[in-house]
Amino acid sequence: MSGRGPLAALVFVLTPALWAGSASAQTVAGTALEFGLLATWAADCKQPPSKTNIHSTYVVKDGEVLNLHDAGPTFLEDKFVVRAAKPAGADLLLIQTLSVQGLTANITLRRIGDKIQIWRVVAPNNSVQVNNGRFTANDAVIPALSKCK
Repeated sequence: MSGRGPLAALVFVLTPALWAGSASAQTVAGTALEFGLLATWAADCKQPPSKTNIHSTYVVKDGEVLNLHDAGPTFLEDKFVVRAAKPAGADLLLIQTLSVQGLTANITLRRIGDKIQIWRVVAPNNSVQVNNGRFTANDAVIPALSKCK
């Protein structure tokens, strides 16, 4: 059986206007490293990847920052290229990702101590899909993820 994990639902086509004028001397990899993003993250690192415990890995490969979602052996691994990254405050990082399906998404990640959480996702029509770490459709909290060793 194959399928996609629940985080795959956060992929939306976004215009590049949000990133206009955001170029800086720092690379995507450098920004991700400085934020502490390059690692594997999960709600429970001691448990194996599953549909309810996705392991999300940010890694540099061939000069690109990749985000890999592992939802266990019965799901296809989701792969995203982090095309842009910029700080949006002391504990916030705005990233733009590109999926293998060619869809881009803008996601704000929030650092909470030694954890990260998807904090905000805005769709192309400017509708907010995630706000303050909660899905706007059902108010469900997106769990903060711990850095796995």
